[in-house]
Amino acid sequence: MKLIGLLSGGIDSAVALYLLKRQGAEITPVYFDLGQFSGEDTKKRTLQIAKKLGFKELIVIPHGEALAEFKEKADPRYTCVFCKRTMLRVASMLAKELGAEALITGEALGQVASQTPENLRAESPASSVPVLRPLIGLNKSEIIEIAREIGTFETSTRRVACCQAVPSKPATRSSREQMEAAEAKIGIETLASAALSKAQRNVVK
Repeated sequence: MKLIGLLSGGIDSAVALYLLKRQGAEITPVYFDLGQFSGEDTKKRTLQIAKKLGFKELIVIPHGEALAEFKEKADPRYTCVFCKRTMLRVASMLAKELGAEALITGEALGQVASQTPENLRAESPASSVPVLRPLIGLNKSEIIEIAREIGTFETSTRRVACCQAVPSKPATRSSREQMEAAEAKIGIETLASAALSKAQRNVVK
C-alpha cells in the first residue's frame, strides 16, 4: 500500500508513520513548512526524524502563505482547524499525483484543540482520500513509550520554535460548513494548488 505520511517532527507523527511502515506500507513523508510562523530548526528536526525512520527523502511543502491569508481574512479562532484541513487537502492532491491510497496523520483523540471529535469531523472531508490515524486509540504515555523504543523521542522533544499562528483561544467545536464558508473567502483551491506546485524534494542525509 502506498501512503502519504504527514511528518511534523514531533512525537506523534513519527510514531504514526513508524507503525504503518512496520506493517509494510510504502510511505512518502511530507513536511508542511509554516514559513514565517515557525523556524528553520523545526524543518531540520523533521529531517532528522525522517532519517531515524529510514526514509531517504522528505517532501517539503510551503504552508505559511495559506495560514497568513486565513488569519487576515477569516476568524482566527479556527486557524488550527484550517491549518490541518489545508494540510489534508494538499497532501491528498499529492497522493493522487503519486498514486497513494491514503494519508497518515499523528492525531490522537483530544490531545490538542484540532483533535477534538468535532474538529476531526470537520477536518477529514478536506481530503479526497482516506485519512488513517493509527494513534487514535493510544494515550500519550503509550505513544511516548513507542517513541523511546524506536529512538525518535529525544529528537522529537528537542526545543524548536513554536507555531506562531496558534490563536489564544482556538475553537474546539467547528463544523465542516463553518470551515468551508471561511475557506471560500480566501480562495483555498488556488492557495492549495500554489503550495503543491512549490513542493520540494529534500534528500535525507
